[in-house]
Amino acid sequence: MYEKIADAVISDINSGKLRAGELLPPHRELAEELGISVGTISRAYKILVDKNFVEAGARRGTRVSKGLSHSPQSLKQGLSGHLPPHDLRGHLAAYSTWEAEVREAVAEIGRRQNIDDILNYQAITGREKHREAGAKWLEFTGNTESHVDEVVVFNGAQHALTCTLLATCSPGDIVATERLTYAGLRVAAPALGLRLLPLDIDDDGIIPEAFSEACNKHTIKALVCVPNMHNPTTNTMPLSRREEILEIAASNGLVVIEDDVYGGLMDKKIPSMFSISSDNVIRITGLSKTLGPGLRVGFAQAKQSIISSLSTSLRATSWMATPLMAEVATQLINSGRAEKALENNKAELYTRNKILSEALEGFNLSTARYGTHAWLKLPPAWTRSDFALWSQDSGIKTLMADAYIVGDATVDEATRISVSAARSEAALRDAAQRINSALKRPPEKSSTLL
Repeated sequence: MYEKIADAVISDINSGKLRAGELLPPHRELAEELGISVGTISRAYKILVDKNFVEAGARRGTRVSKGLSHSPQSLKQGLSGHLPPHDLRGHLAAYSTWEAEVREAVAEIGRRQNIDDILNYQAITGREKHREAGAKWLEFTGNTESHVDEVVVFNGAQHALTCTLLATCSPGDIVATERLTYAGLRVAAPALGLRLLPLDIDDDGIIPEAFSEACNKHTIKALVCVPNMHNPTTNTMPLSRREEILEIAASNGLVVIEDDVYGGLMDKKIPSMFSISSDNVIRITGLSKTLGPGLRVGFAQAKQSIISSLSTSLRATSWMATPLMAEVATQLINSGRAEKALENNKAELYTRNKILSEALEGFNLSTARYGTHAWLKLPPAWTRSDFALWSQDSGIKTLMADAYIVGDATVDEATRISVSAARSEAALRDAAQRINSALKRPPEKSSTLL
């Protein structure tokens, strides 16, 4: 931990966030803020003093050493002798005090005199109060009416997606989706014996003509799409496009699975596909992408005629959603903490997207105001193999387009950067500036890494 703290300070100095002569927080104050021991801070500061990054004085406090240069050509190295690595592939809770919110919710549950009601088997669709919380969250994140009898509780949105596919499709069926889609679907579909069919997309999502043509050529059972902040492109499907896609699906007798895990992060909420055409749409959301990945609670919203099939698939895969986890989610939602944490997460994500956009200005970068990730199309001189090799050498890890491509669709020369995965704003700024510097030059050598 002390090495990570020292590297974080070095990164802030390198980026210019900390200037020569600037005062660092006192040991005890920083220890309390980070929730760690004073001794850990002291060890981190000692490393920085030994390497001449900071100067310590009894009266003057600990300050950034004078005369340090912040130019890209003279960046100071991290503790390992190299610039610090940054893993920008996954997803973290960007909001720094999210852990405290969860801890307090768990403590409130623990202070109850009796918790036997959440330690035993529950109704397959979920406890009534958990379904009510799910309806509340679906309504809040989607700005659309939701009823408790339309809600089923799952162990996360990925579990909900798997159960929905299991409930609506049979082995050998074709499931259409965007030609770029996230890993969860690429894993679940083949595991269930389903074939994924890629559909061409543009900045507004699935192209209606491509969807219609695919329906004419193939017998498609279901369509899975991410209409809000699509992963990985960040594009959002406008209302008119949603209506077109739903009309084509209805005319061909398809079930539409609306993966709405990013709906709560939308700047301006667009009516959900479920609210437009609920008879053949199942809407899925969860808490992991909007709040934090450790909170594996998901909800599906569907008409009563589909609830029975969803219940059967839920029973087959885990019998019921974990009541303890669902209770934590319910406590967070009903207390208002989930809504507060969501707004704070959005504020942090806004700052991070601004940092990334400014650092990569002039490049073909797609972001969303409160998005967890960004989509970077590489300059003409760069290939995915070139960037993957540079990424491997530099320690800055992103997910190349290959991780999202469906079938034999054309692979974009692009990569996804997760702004939420960065350990801090300073870490994201450092990574983005290094990507900027690399892409401004032709790649040093080509590679067959991909």
